[in-house]
Amino acid sequence: MTTVQRAAEDDMAEIMALVSSVFTGEQSIPRELIPIPAENNPYWWCIRQEGRIAAAVALYRDGEEWHMGRLAVAPGLRGSHIATRLLETAIPAAFATGINVIRTDSRDATVHILRKFGGEIAGDTGVFFNGNITPVVLKKENLPPEFLPAANTPVLCL
Repeated sequence: MTTVQRAAEDDMAEIMALVSSVFTGEQSIPRELIPIPAENNPYWWCIRQEGRIAAAVALYRDGEEWHMGRLAVAPGLRGSHIATRLLETAIPAAFATGINVIRTDSRDATVHILRKFGGEIAGDTGVFFNGNITPVVLKKENLPPEFLPAANTPVLCL
């Protein structure tokens, strides 16, 4: 069984293990850059598949702006569109709370996914540790209608 859910405190150790494995192990990003400080008000979404965390992503504040990051997918599930499925829930849920713009710096595969959600390239691609990242901006007004939450969708508080 596969479920997309807002991450609970009990999920965080497993989420951080996955995120650290991807970002530190595969992309050579220092481990100390992985956690999002509590003052940034992070909230996480995840997919559980067969009882294990298969993918995760965080939304968090940086000053007055909202950012999305730490998107990680278990290695054996890449290419299965599990990240798209996760973002189909996380992005509309964020916009339903009143957020109008989400910024992110993403690897090429993620940029490709974010364009499906109306994401726009917001600057030049640059080198970031073991790869390139491209700034992308997601705007509520550009979210395709098929991703808009239904009128009866409960709004999550951030």
